[in-house]
Amino acid sequence: DGWPGMPAIEKRLWTIADALLPHSRLADYTQAQMDFGATLCTRSDPECPRCPIRQDCLAFRGGRTAELPSPRPGKPLPLRTAHMLVIKDDASRILLQRRPPAGVWACLWSLPEHPSLAEARHWFECHVDGDFGSMPAGEAVIHGFSHYRLQILPHRIAGVRARAAIGDNADLRWAAHTELANIGLPAPVRRLLKE
Repeated sequence: DGWPGMPAIEKRLWTIADALLPHSRLADYTQAQMDFGATLCTRSDPECPRCPIRQDCLAFRGGRTAELPSPRPGKPLPLRTAHMLVIKDDASRILLQRRPPAGVWACLWSLPEHPSLAEARHWFECHVDGDFGSMPAGEAVIHGFSHYRLQILPHRIAGVRARAAIGDNADLRWAAHTELANIGLPAPVRRLLKE
């Protein structure tokens, strides 16, 4: 048991291999081992019925040929948190913000997103007239990327008014629900807005 690349497992395997070394014809023995691993005792779909040493094989005797050798353990992906603001005005339009030109979801429209609640509050107070304290946090949504997981914490508030500066900002826009299908949105944001 255990991934063969772990030092403790590798040390045990070398001890076993050393004990099995023959006293002569080492080159033939080494070549036979390589051929055996390439043709019969393969990592996936081993040919156990044809194997001449299957009775000595712990994986075969224990019915564990599908799980041994153990695969390399995966590293847990780091978890990042994003506070996304689901802001609606009196006409039930959603406030969208364009993503930066580089990085995840580059140039797509999304919800205003911040790494902390304090930053979300500051942004809200600069751009929207409303009561940030009345914005309840919704249930977290986890979205997986290849190198990390994103925990999205949606905060919903309705009935707010835009500050005048929003009309002058090309990276912010109000969108009616009927427009959302035609706007490039990241998949998890689209799911949040459908709820």
